[in-house]
Parts: sequence; structure tokens; C-alpha cells
Amino acid sequence: MIVNFGCGANPAPSAPDYVNIDGSLTVLLARLPLPASAFGSRADFIRVLRTHRIRYGTARHLKLPEGALDCFYASHVLEHLSRSDCEGLL
Repeated sequence: MIVNFGCGANPAPSAPDYVNIDGSLTVLLARLPLPASAFGSRADFIRVLRTHRIRYGTARHLKLPEGALDCFYASHVLEHLSRSDCEGLL
């Protein structure tokens, strides 16, 4: 399993071994049955969320099976976490 944590609008390829995770509330809002255009400036992000397998998850509440990871990728995301959240995540 390869996790792309904090993927935003740049998810990893949709493949069985990739899991894209983002903590933006927009990930949850994308599930609403509204057209992407209803989200204004976030419409493009909504389209990405709906066409890729992106799960909602945060550093505090990320639960993955022990020993299941082959790779954990986090580009430009750790600096947005508190020190304790970053330490707990890593």
C-alpha cells in the first residue's frame, strides 16, 4: 500500500495499491449531490475529488493496518501540522 497523505488536488494514480488521503473539509463536501459549479472557486478541486479515490483523513485520526504500508508520501504537508501531530503521524 502506498499512501499519498495530504494529496490535495494532486492525487497519485488511481491504482489498487495507492491510497490518496486529504484532510480538507472539501473532501467531505464533495460527497454532496451538488454540481461542482455550486462550489465556486473550489469547483476544480471538487472535480478532482470526484474522479479520483481520495479519502478524508487527518494526522490525528489516520488509521491504517499495522505493517500495511510500503510507502508513505507527504509532500508540502508536514509543515502545516503541529509538532505533536507531525510526530504522532510519523
